[in-house]
Amino acid sequence: MSETAAKDSSNTSNSLELTMITAAERSNGIGHEGDLPWRLKQELKYFTRVTRRVPHEASNTMNAVIMGRKSWDPLPDEVRPLPGRINVILSRSPKSLWSQIQKEGRDTETTHVVGSLEEGIELLHRIYAAPTSDVKLGRVFVLGGTEIFTLVLRLQSTVRLLLTRIHADFECDTFFPDFLADMRYGGWKRQDQDRLGSWVGEDVASGRVTENGVEYEFMMYERRGGF
Repeated sequence: MSETAAKDSSNTSNSLELTMITAAERSNGIGHEGDLPWRLKQELKYFTRVTRRVPHEASNTMNAVIMGRKSWDPLPDEVRPLPGRINVILSRSPKSLWSQIQKEGRDTETTHVVGSLEEGIELLHRIYAAPTSDVKLGRVFVLGGTEIFTLVLRLQSTVRLLLTRIHADFECDTFFPDFLADMRYGGWKRQDQDRLGSWVGEDVASGRVTENGVEYEFMMYERRGGF
């Protein structure tokens, strides 16, 4: 199902470590009318590198990305599904969306449509985390939107947020939850750039970067101490 209908999985028992990744402007806005309010090519390249790069360049390994239907639909045709990654899409009408994906002739080998976050996590366990899997599961990234982020923030297995903080104001109608102020989501601590770079596997600019007149900054937060 879609973000608006994804079931509450706060009690889901699983061992998959989840990492959220998003860009957000000063008011935590992440989208407007189903699209990004900004055009930042270098930031998108960073997103692509990070979500595709598997730990230790392990063979036969792919990272997974989990997203809601509203995050799937705006993707450009040429990158839907996101190449080089296992795509898990949450939809209110999974059969209908799956039929549409097949009719459009998209790559379905590592693309899956499920009805809930819990089902998506179980699918990754069952298909890709098993010892006999041809494709091994690397990291698991959550791409949003708002209600998907709200759900995964409640899971203790969600331990990391890769945030591109855009130091500007944009008109937005979709927002990332206020994870720092709302203690229902647990405590979070910003890590330094060395730790960020070590985790993503590349040197990350320290401080603000300017692109198309917009300043932004790469950040990483990690959960501290659970709930």
